[in-house]
Amino acid sequence: VLSSVLVFVGYAVPGWALDTLSLAVVPEPTLEDLAEVCGDGRRVTIGRELTKLHEEIVAGTLADMAGYYTKSEPRGEFTVVLEGTGQPAAAPDRSAEAAELARRLLAEGHSRREVAQQVATELGLARNAAYRLVTGLP
Repeated sequence: VLSSVLVFVGYAVPGWALDTLSLAVVPEPTLEDLAEVCGDGRRVTIGRELTKLHEEIVAGTLADMAGYYTKSEPRGEFTVVLEGTGQPAAAPDRSAEAAELARRLLAEGHSRREVAQQVATELGLARNAAYRLVTGLP
């Protein structure tokens, strides 16, 4: 069923999950594989042979589309647009990296205030979180 490799075509804002994901499709993984990773209830729109004579656009859940392409053999080029989660991505834990940077800057003789500002700027942390981290160091 849509045996294809999914090639990502899209834009991501750092720290946020993609709202909508666009995929260009070429040989290997299947819609079932995508459903396993993203959940079979995730909505998807699939365009076949876009801008050509036999253009077709279908939409539904990943489970629906896997069933659809089991019944009608997929032919041609496909574009898959996968609905986003609508949730922000979890922020990575950068506390170890922040502590390491803060220790290095303190050892270089910078004030705690300067270190907190630089840690916040370089690692994208909230200023108050960086300040708490720096003031908590020995």
